[in-house]
This record gives sequence, structure tokens and C-alpha cells, in this order.
Amino acid sequence: MIQIDPDPSEHPECNYCREFLSPGAQSSGVWNAPILNSENFVVVPTLGHFVPGWLLIVPRKHYVCFGAVPPKFIDEFLDVKRKVEYLLASLYSAPIKFEHGPCSRGLAGACIDHAHMHFVPTTIDLKPELDSEFHHRSIQALDELTSEYRSGRPYFFYETAGGLSSLYQISVIPSQFARMLLARKLGMLEKYDWRKYKGELELRVFLKDLERMKRWEAAGELHA
Repeated sequence: MIQIDPDPSEHPECNYCREFLSPGAQSSGVWNAPILNSENFVVVPTLGHFVPGWLLIVPRKHYVCFGAVPPKFIDEFLDVKRKVEYLLASLYSAPIKFEHGPCSRGLAGACIDHAHMHFVPTTIDLKPELDSEFHHRSIQALDELTSEYRSGRPYFFYETAGGLSSLYQISVIPSQFARMLLARKLGMLEKYDWRKYKGELELRVFLKDLERMKRWEAAGELHA
């Protein structure tokens, strides 16, 4: 049984720790500039931004996946999650959510072993394809991710735009599997790899839309 570390140390080799999550770190550019903040989480645009508004929720401390995040932080995460969902639904559409959940480095298709959950505003649903590929079950609460992690089982978490959550039992899947699947369904497979396609144009569209929304609403409604 894997034990949850309540206070993990900073990992100097981790891009997330090094770029903006360690104490006193400064953002190096638009990719790491927080859209929303809370005490223990930060929201940033994804690199490989081929859908405008594609955001990540990232814990400030170095947990390998959300299943490794201590339960005491779940309420705070859910509050940030609701704000991201409201923001993206207001700008574009309700987002799908997913996480590659490794129990150790390099598993579950994750590119970076620092937890990050994807929020993608799209009408495309990946659940039919995921259901046909992997054994899965519906879940009602995120503490089920904790149970999966503590049992040493890598997982893939997916939530539809309508809020139906599923946990997929996997061992090893291709890196960027969900990106590849979504890009194929959108007819832009050539853009799926964030290492090759950064998505600067789509990010500029999102930032412009976000600024317009901020002018329309009270600024406090968009901050944790």
C-alpha cells in the first residue's frame, strides 16, 4: 500500500516546480502565467493549446497525481474546479476533464510526473472510445482516486461535460493518449503533440476572450 506524503519536497528537475510552483518562483511566460490561484492550487493554460481555453489545475506541491493529493485539500480543489468550469462554460462550453494518474513515474501515459488535471471546453466526448478500450467504473467522489493510488494502481480519470465521472483501470498507455484521441475526433491529429505544436494562436484567442470577459464581469468573480 502506497502512503500519501502530506508534505512532499520540491523536485528541482520538475518543470512545474521549477517554473512557477516553488516558493518565490516567477512565471517565465504566458504558458505559466496563472489564470486562477488558490492557496494550494494554480490554474494555467496547457502547452499544446490546440483548443482555446484548454486549462490545467496543478497542485502547488509535487504530488505525482491527484490520487496522491491529501484528502484535506479536496474541498479547495473542488472550489477551484467549479470556478474553472464556470469560466470555460461562460466563454465557450462546459469542459471535459481528465487526468493520467500514475502511481509512479512514467505510468498511465502522463508526460510529467507532477499532478495536473486537464479542462477542455469542447462538445466532443471521449467516453465512448475510452469505454470501449478500458475496463472502467463510474465514481461519485474524487476520494476514489486516492484509493486507487494507495493501492498502487495507475488510472485514467475522465469526466464528461455533463459531470459523469469514470475511473479507467490501465497499466501503460501511450503518452498523450487523450490528446491524440481528442485531436483525431476534432480532425486535427497533426496538432496533438505539445512538443511539436505549442498552440500560440489558440492561446492568444483565449487570452483575448478572457480579457473581454473580465471587462464584462466584476473582476472578483474570476479569482479564487
